Amino acid sequence: KAVATGTDSEITYSVSNTNVATINKISGKFKGKKAGKVNVTAKAGSLSVTVAVTVKAKKIICLNPGHSGSVAKGPEPIGPGSKTMKAKDNSGTVGNYTHVPEYKLTLTVAKKLRTTLISRGYKVVMTRNDNKKAISCVERAKVANNAKANAYLRIHADSVGSSAVRGMSMHYASTGNPYVGKEYGAANKKLSKAIKKGFVKATGSKVRGGGLNARNDLTGNNWAYVPTTLIEMGFMSNPTEDKLMQTAAYQKKMVKGMADGFD
Repeated sequence: KAVATGTDSEITYSVSNTNVATINKISGKFKGKKAGKVNVTAKAGSLSVTVAVTVKAKKIICLNPGHSGSVAKGPEPIGPGSKTMKAKDNSGTVGNYTHVPEYKLTLTVAKKLRTTLISRGYKVVMTRNDNKKAISCVERAKVANNAKANAYLRIHADSVGSSAVRGMSMHYASTGNPYVGKEYGAANKKLSKAIKKGFVKATGSKVRGGGLNARNDLTGNNWAYVPTTLIEMGFMSNPTEDKLMQTAAYQKKMVKGMADGFD
């Protein structure tokens, strides 16, 4: 037990507003409950000291595991007010060598990322928690919007006709995007660069084409009124990356890299 210097009295702790934070009277373990300011006081006999503490709200991260085992049917506008229509979703790709569907990989990685982010002090919202729910790109973006997320990450894996192509990349709505560019273009790029940097450092992944791609044709980006980016973690059509992305060791690296990017 803590004892104040120069006295035989044990130290006890208190906070001025238990609606904002609590503190263990004996151990001094402090826990914030909501954003605000409190005074923390430590007493021992006739001795007392008080410090002001600011409790900041947790940053909210929305994670979207791309695609699903149940595909949303029909078209939807590519952006708010747009007459251009696009499929609500598709089944995604499948590992050419592991034969694991993209939607299973993205959910596995998203759940591991959620655990890591929560451990780092973030609040995490998921657009889906299983492979049974059919949800469109617009509906997914609205989950992030309704949560008032500080950032929205769309998690995907890539595929092309050539097995030689590999590398990660980020796709975001830039300042030139007609739907959200003016409000979020700069933040989208900043988020994309941060996730890319963390991901590449943690995984050693190759980067495809510079890694940062401004896009106006991604429905899920165009409807998101929060800082948003889409990561293609690697190519499921490439034997090396397909096999790597299914291993727990590499998934741990990918998760660390994305979490470091958020930090």
